Amino acid sequence: MRFYTSILIFSFSLSFLSVSAQESMGPVLDSLWPIAGKYMVVEEDFEKSISVLQDISKESEGLNDYSWASANIYTAYSYLMLNELDSILFYSSKVEKEFHQLSLQDRLRKVIRADNYSLLGKYYYEKGFFDESVNYYQTAIDDIIDIVGRNEDGTIKYKELNASFSMNASSIFNDAALIYYRFGDFRKAVDYYQSSIMLEKLNNNPDISRKLNNLGLAYLDLGELDKAENVLGESERLLEGKKGEFVLETLGLLYKNQAALYYLKGDEGIGDEYIRKALSINTKDGFKVKSYHVYLESLKNKSTEKIEEVFDSLKIIAERSIGYFHPDMARSHGIMAGI
Repeated sequence: MRFYTSILIFSFSLSFLSVSAQESMGPVLDSLWPIAGKYMVVEEDFEKSISVLQDISKESEGLNDYSWASANIYTAYSYLMLNELDSILFYSSKVEKEFHQLSLQDRLRKVIRADNYSLLGKYYYEKGFFDESVNYYQTAIDDIIDIVGRNEDGTIKYKELNASFSMNASSIFNDAALIYYRFGDFRKAVDYYQSSIMLEKLNNNPDISRKLNNLGLAYLDLGELDKAENVLGESERLLEGKKGEFVLETLGLLYKNQAALYYLKGDEGIGDEYIRKALSINTKDGFKVKSYHVYLESLKNKSTEKIEEVFDSLKIIAERSIGYFHPDMARSHGIMAGI
């Protein structure tokens, strides 16, 4: 599964500002870094960015460890955007192998490792090695927390993160939350979603609706319905009046989650209304299956006729999508078997 690429592009663009803000690295490197940034951030031409970043790596080797490590990390990231996973491992592993030999201040060392380990976490997640993925993400998060410290009440000192690193930290917390959620550790997912959202708000980033939606879903799985209602409502308010495919996808997922919320609260009328809204937006089979599954769960021990009607819709999806599988499809079969 590809993570939120538009968010990641923005995150890494801010780190380019951090790189360029270092003391002069010499005329060659000073001229190459802005070019690499332009290809990655402005033009999103990752093949060109890879070429320039490889030049930066060669020019930096033995002269500037921060520039060398950053160039290899951004090369790995460029390959992520091209979906060339083995190249991610190659370049990230180069940095990991040389990590303890790098001449860096402790803070920059941890920034480098956090960025690099987040990429390795993505790599192992995509390859299906979930334990390794979690370990890399957790180390990245531990580095972030070590950099900024904690308040007396145990909360992270978010304001201590400078603007460039905090956006990278936001992506790392968000990706880790996604993985912990899939592992069923909903409490840790909530904690990390909250951290990611807090960092986004500190940087005045208004586009947090999808993260709020995910946070609300985690609250639902914890049974904390009032908290789920608050964050899902905030997500819906942020999406009002917005357009675009990403907005529609987020709304579809949001309405599905709100339907589940109100079914759990016993308000079937509002739940049914949100299911109808979700199905009117969700044009993709995967989204429709999620929504139908929520509806089926709400109909347990109730109207057999309605259940059969919804299940017929699921069978249509299965028939037109040969080989299509979604976990909720299997769970929906289980509901039908119990009728």
